[in-house]
Order: sequence, then C-alpha cells, then structure tokens
Amino acid sequence: MTRTLAFVGGGHAHVYVLKHLASKQKQLKELDVEVVLIAKDIMTPYSGMLPGYIAGHYTYEDIHIDLAKICNYANIRLIHAACMQIIYHSDASHTTENDDGNDNQSNNHSNRRGTCICDNGERIDFDCLSINVGSAPSVASQSLRNNPKVISVKPISEFCNFYIELKERLQRLQQNSSSASASTPIKHRIGVVGGGAGAIEVILSMQHSLQRLLDDTAKQQQQHQQPQNPIELEMVLFTRGTSLLKQHNHSVRQCFQRVLKERNIQVHYSAEVINVETLPDDRLQLKLRGTALQPSDLIVDECLLCTTADGASWLSQSTPFRTDANGFLMVESTYQVVDAPGVFAGGDCCGMVDHPRPKGELRVPCLMRLVHSVCLFVAVAIVAVVAVQARVCSHVFSVHRCPIGSCNIVF
Repeated sequence: MTRTLAFVGGGHAHVYVLKHLASKQKQLKELDVEVVLIAKDIMTPYSGMLPGYIAGHYTYEDIHIDLAKICNYANIRLIHAACMQIIYHSDASHTTENDDGNDNQSNNHSNRRGTCICDNGERIDFDCLSINVGSAPSVASQSLRNNPKVISVKPISEFCNFYIELKERLQRLQQNSSSASASTPIKHRIGVVGGGAGAIEVILSMQHSLQRLLDDTAKQQQQHQQPQNPIELEMVLFTRGTSLLKQHNHSVRQCFQRVLKERNIQVHYSAEVINVETLPDDRLQLKLRGTALQPSDLIVDECLLCTTADGASWLSQSTPFRTDANGFLMVESTYQVVDAPGVFAGGDCCGMVDHPRPKGELRVPCLMRLVHSVCLFVAVAIVAVVAVQARVCSHVFSVHRCPIGSCNIVF
C-alpha cells in the first residue's frame, strides 16, 4: 500500500525538507511513498527578507518562493488549500465504524495514521505528517484584530498587499498636495505596536522606503514647477515594555536606541495598546492601558502590529495535539510532536519542550534535524543529510542580519 508523507504549510522549514526529498525521488518510488504538500499560498514569503522588501532592497518576487515550481520539480502533489482540521490516530491499526455502527478494520482509513481536512473539502490521509504553518500575532485586546484598519505584519502576504496600497496612497497624496490651500506640511503618522527586533526592523525599513518615495515624488513635481505642500512622515513606536529588544544584550539595545533617535522616530514606553477606534476623519485613536500621554499623541493614520506571536488558533482547537500556553505545538528535540508518533512540526508554529527558542530565527541545524527525523520515520535512507548533520556543531549559532533601510547591522 502506498504510504503518504504529508506536509501542511509551505514555510521555509518545509521548503528545505522538500528540496532534500527532490533528490531522493528514486528511494521514495522504491518505498512506494507519496509526498503531498497542503499550502494555502502558492507563492510563500520568507519572513527573514521582509524588512529588506519594505526598505526597497528586494522585489516582491525576490522574497517569495514558488511552491508550484518546487513541487513540479520534486514530483510532489500540491494541494492549494488551507488545512482546517487534523484527525489523528495514535494506533495506526485503529478500527473505524461503518454507517451501520459496526467496526470495520478493512476501511481505507484503518491503516492510516490520520487525516487532514482542508477548507476546499479535500481529505488527505497520511502515514507521516509534518506541520509548518507559522504563527499568529499575539494581541491582548480582540478589538485590535477585528479593526480592519489595524494591519498585522503576519500573515506576510496580506501585509505585502497593504504595503503596496500604502505606497500608492502616499504617492497620490503627495501629488495632490499642490492643490491644498494650507501652507504647513501635511502630516502622515504611522504607528507600529511592538518592541522587539521585528518591530524595529519594520519601522526603520518603512521610514527609509516611504520617505524616499515622497522625496522622489516631490522632486518630480519641482521639475514640472508644480506648487506643493510636502508630506511630513511621522513614525511612532508603541511598546508595553520599559525598554526595547529585551532578548538582546545591552550594546545592541543602545545601538538601536541611538539609531531610532537619529532617525527621529518617537518611542513610547510602557504604552500597551488595548483598543483602536476609527475617528470620523478615518484616522485611528489608540487607547492605552494607564498612560499619561495626551490623546493627540495617540492619533495615527496607520497602525501596524508587530507584537509577540501565538500559535495558530486551529492547532489547539481543531487538532488533538498538545500545545503550550501560547498555542504552539509542543515538540521533542527530534521535532516530533509530543505524544504523537509520526507527526512532526517545524518553524514558528512549534515550541521545543526541553530547549525553548525564540521565534523567527533560522537555524540550519534545526532544519537538518527536522529533515532527518521525517525521513527516518518513513524509512528513507538519506546519507547526505546524516553526513551534513554530523558535521554541524551540536549547539546553535544565530546570526541575525537586520536590514534597516540605509544600512545593515549584523549582531
């Protein structure tokens, strides 16, 4: 009987695994193993390149991976859908029940470990499963998520669409500023909620790109001798903490505090955003928990969320797998989901029980371990993977490259 190795999600960890499986098609065929990828997006973004895309260093195509091309090359079945539920059987030889209520062990699903149910109605039976669906923004107030004008950096695909629209909107505002009667600059205020590396990367990259866009548009107007009122871009960072970059050392924090000050970016500390209201003029009024800031300081034209992450809600609500307090799948050091043989997870959707690690950081040894664990379970002998893993140091080196627009900082 054909065994099915299913991948849910097209994140970077899975792309790495699929590329390795592409070189092992002969072994997969001999073992009668079918590989299936379930992905809601065919063009999947790589989050590590997002700040560079925002800053204008990369194009949209540069930061996206074409899953269809990879699957076609690797002879992998691609299902363009979102997985919404997973049924899992701890005993692969479980019994199933017919419509008449009688047990039946000869049912098609009786020898399978589980089933993925997709939003398009497809049901994919699997013998081995790997999950890599990323994370979701963690926000204390549900009203933030429900306000359509509050944009979260993740999912990245939705943010990219917003950012393209924002640049077009600002360019039109600059071009139409010549008809304005006011002699003072037109202010456009962008608020970013968050105090980690991601929030700082986003706000610095965005300021660099948008200011350059406005300057270029203004120069074009000057060349055509068009009167204008310049657009004044204001960037504001709201963090509930008393400092930024808590997971980094003192020198890194000092470095970015200096950069933010040099770039005239306002930072409000102890500013936990709990609500956002849309004003009659379509601007946004931020509501903070116990703040001394004036209401005028809390009005923005755009509000972006770049906060800490939670696990995707469906993982804890529509699967039988164990999740931690933040909704992340609990995995062992082999990336096998705890108490779920044959099920693995990688990337930001999981948390390692014995060795907790920050989200959003790429570690080659971790990817290699996921490759090795999945392949061993389906009995595919990948000597190259084992050899590479043996050469990798047991501890993890993390190099975080931070593209912030006008320069790159490596720490």
